[in-house]
Amino acid sequence: MSNTSVFDSAVPRRLQYSLTKSVLENCRQSSRYCYRELALAQARDLSGHLCRAKIEDEMVGIAALFPMLRVTIKNYQNNTGSYNEITCGIVKLTQSRILNPNDVPRGASFRATLAANLLARFPDLRAEYLPSATVLSQLRRRRLRAQAGA
Repeated sequence: MSNTSVFDSAVPRRLQYSLTKSVLENCRQSSRYCYRELALAQARDLSGHLCRAKIEDEMVGIAALFPMLRVTIKNYQNNTGSYNEITCGIVKLTQSRILNPNDVPRGASFRATLAANLLARFPDLRAEYLPSATVLSQLRRRRLRAQAGA
């Protein structure tokens, strides 16, 4: 049995959708806030941290909507911080950010396996949350102008 089939059998599709939408929306909001309110270097530093905090904060609310879901706050091995572990049946989820869906997140003791790329499962979210090539090129031009002016 593949990881994907185990994941699909343990995690209801509605829950997969809610988790995926939460991650995408919180990433968008965090990025928007940081890049509007802060200088480029500070926005780059803070955006990922704010996104992670917003996602993990929202996970508790999502768990309240799905009785089969349990969210546990766990400390890192060296007590340098904490992370949420989401349990649904035999599936345990944690969050990690990677830019390329084929990349594997950096090693961490709590990260044993990865879920499949959920965006491929929800084309409506993909269209809504993945920026078009035009938007990406506009963002690149703005960043280059900002760097040139600095």
